[in-house]
Amino acid sequence: MELRSDNGAAAPAAPMLGSIVRFAVGLAGWTATLAALVAAIGLGVLPHLGVYRTLTVLSASMKPTFSPGDIVVVRPEPIERLRVGQVISYAVPVGAHQVETHRVVKILRGQGTRTPVIQTKGDNNTVVDPWTAQLNGPTIWRLEAVVPKAGYAINLMRDRTFHLVSVILIPGSLAILALARMWGLGGRRRSGDAPA
Repeated sequence: MELRSDNGAAAPAAPMLGSIVRFAVGLAGWTATLAALVAAIGLGVLPHLGVYRTLTVLSASMKPTFSPGDIVVVRPEPIERLRVGQVISYAVPVGAHQVETHRVVKILRGQGTRTPVIQTKGDNNTVVDPWTAQLNGPTIWRLEAVVPKAGYAINLMRDRTFHLVSVILIPGSLAILALARMWGLGGRRRSGDAPA
């Protein structure tokens, strides 16, 4: 492929194509860096400050509000504002005390206090949960947002193989390439260069 310069002479296309590729690779690198920074702040810093929490949905009990693999974002709210119809996350009072995110269907007693007793139900379930829960403390964690299917990515990032690749293999490969480039190993010879 040939390009014509302003004076009509043929100009090689390779330098222009190379600069476009370098620009695209640089832009992709900066975009990936910015995305990683936003993810680190959004998933690592803000939840630890108590601004919100993120939870991965494991069951279909709340379909269609959210589905397995979704991420739910819950925010703190004064417990005195608890109302029937809100979707909240709380520790189940029986068994392993796992965190459940279900809809409040009844406040049995203590509405407007710091120790309400509630009954909950998953939107996709036909019956209420088989327990009552007494909430304690100044806040409840109310559903604020749903991020569809993002839980699959979070679970992938928690995987041991992902950690091996992202923490050891990729940085190690980049370090080896950088060292090889600094030492002049594996570089291309320019035309006209004679081997030593």
